Amino acid sequence: METQPSDPSLDEPIVLRDDSTTIEVHLIPYGATITQLLVPDRAGNVKDVLLGCPKSEDYRKPHPFFNCLVGRYANRITAAKFTLEGKQYQLDANMGKHHIHGGKASFAYQNWQHTLIPYGVEFSFISEDGASGYPGELAVRATYTLQNAVLTLGVHATTAKTTPLSTTAHHYFNLSGRQASSIRDHLLRINADTYCPAADDLTQLGLTESV
Repeated sequence: METQPSDPSLDEPIVLRDDSTTIEVHLIPYGATITQLLVPDRAGNVKDVLLGCPKSEDYRKPHPFFNCLVGRYANRITAAKFTLEGKQYQLDANMGKHHIHGGKASFAYQNWQHTLIPYGVEFSFISEDGASGYPGELAVRATYTLQNAVLTLGVHATTAKTTPLSTTAHHYFNLSGRQASSIRDHLLRINADTYCPAADDLTQLGLTESV
């Protein structure tokens, strides 16, 4: 069955529905954030499997990057600076002396424009040259689609200058339900050959090691 997203009012989330499976995804333009991911369990009981804020408006208050898109650069940048093409750039220091998740101009803090598309929604915004200290204007598009019980995210960006870019979806999952048990019995598999060791403050050491 073909399903379409519903167009929200200013006060309501964007809702994607897969009627054949009763799956629903609720999103808001602020941070291109998923506020609810409602899925049925094996008994058909529908539960929200994302940990997040109680209300949509709470995502505008401080929180640990619940279920939003982060960038320009996900994770930490040591001492909030980097060197590119022989020039050093100083970034926002928003984690002690370090930089995390794009700083004050993070993707998470943007009011993204949105357009409804078949099976989903496309978010977009322009990060200005110099935002949080990064070089180059950056045009970003993030597309969420829900079809045949598969939720897909695609992110595309173009820049006017050479610039670091490493964005991610910062979702907190609890597959037993939002208000249910710990995730200590969840299993996660990452297909990787190497990993990056981190220092005690979780900044990168600039090394890779075999898994």
